[in-house]
Amino acid sequence: MSTVDLWRAVGEQAAVWARTPTAGVFARELPRNAAQRSKGLPGLLRRVQGGAGFVDAQPLRLATNLRLALEVMDDVDPKTVQADHPAWLTAAIQIEGAHRSTIAWLRARLAGYPGMPAPQLTAGSPLTTSEFTHRLIWSPGERGMGLQFADPRPEVAEALGVSDAQRRALDESARSVAAAFAGTPEWQRLDAATAALDDAARVDLTAARKRLRERLSPARVDDFEPVLALERAKYRQVVVDQELATLAGAAAEYAAAFDAANLLLEVAASDVFAQLLCYRTPTLSPRDLEVQQDDQRRLRFTLDEGTPTFPEAGLLVWLDDPTVQDAVLLSEAGLHWDGAKATHHVGGRILTGSADAWRGD
Repeated sequence: MSTVDLWRAVGEQAAVWARTPTAGVFARELPRNAAQRSKGLPGLLRRVQGGAGFVDAQPLRLATNLRLALEVMDDVDPKTVQADHPAWLTAAIQIEGAHRSTIAWLRARLAGYPGMPAPQLTAGSPLTTSEFTHRLIWSPGERGMGLQFADPRPEVAEALGVSDAQRRALDESARSVAAAFAGTPEWQRLDAATAALDDAARVDLTAARKRLRERLSPARVDDFEPVLALERAKYRQVVVDQELATLAGAAAEYAAAFDAANLLLEVAASDVFAQLLCYRTPTLSPRDLEVQQDDQRRLRFTLDEGTPTFPEAGLLVWLDDPTVQDAVLLSEAGLHWDGAKATHHVGGRILTGSADAWRGD
């Protein structure tokens, strides 16, 4: 299967979800979709977006992230927000739960699941911590639920409030996404790396996990930084990177293959899926476009101030430029002032094959 197959399957799944009652309630109040953005719930979410940036970039994690944000906003009472917007908050919780359940079911299709020896899954890592992390975590206990033997999870349909006919469509779209992932080079690489693990490689991976458990213990993280969430998150990632760098041979290849397969799932089935589900994909008119022909097909460009769509990391966009036909997932965006005018400096990753998958939709 090609990359086109993956983007097509993810797009079709997003279209199925978009027709559900829960998604309708949730998406219409997001600031990018709301008729007015300065008052009420859209106004509050816009304020949160200005401070944290995850409303636009990660809408399907909004129930969790909004709760954390409200706890540190001095002028907002979380109980008042709950009383004023109960239906929307319920929808936010339901759609995030459905999304996380779907991701867990897709992860159960990875090679070697559930007994995966990846050091990245050590307790306290960026992929498992219960504290702040930029990553979509593997929830405690999910690998013990037998998801590798299960059909798509019934709680997804219940949370999204669908009919029996819609449930069949939901289940079929999940199976199509799983089949598309199985055909990607990243997942096939993990298949091969898992099969190539010998006793010596497994010993090395076990030793790395043991060292990580010690270095990622609550006491060690507290010793590094007792309070600041971003610094604690950076510490977790640096420690994992350091331990992975000590691996060699089949153990190193397995860890790298796990990273690639897991990241593809996170980007495609969470980040990109959320953008397709919740928003229309805007078109930007880039200047000074530079495309790097590396494995990730990264690019950089600038935008004039006042562009109709404010560029932010995490947004999915089209570019009005003949050299880039595929969609782009923005990874960075900054505003530079030269004393006379402001310019957006933007970076992103080209989603190869997405134009063939989505342009006709």
